[in-house]
Amino acid sequence: MVADAYDLELVTASNKGFDALTRDGVEVEVKATQAKTVSFHSESQHVIVIKINKDGTFDVVYNGPGALISRHFRGKPLPSNG
Repeated sequence: MVADAYDLELVTASNKGFDALTRDGVEVEVKATQAKTVSFHSESQHVIVIKINKDGTFDVVYNGPGALISRHFRGKPLPSNG
């Protein structure tokens, strides 16, 4: 969905901090949710966060530098997953 909408080349799974590359080689992490939150485990060059709607469409919540997200949460406690 997102790769097609933004002309991204998906890469194989398990790359730390990115899921795709732009034509210019920028690493892009794609995060999707059907709720209100997503989690980050590392800083990415660029991030696209989408909210998937019940009808299968999606809305872009964030499309920008990963550094802005990292700065916003720096020094704040991380939520636990369990």
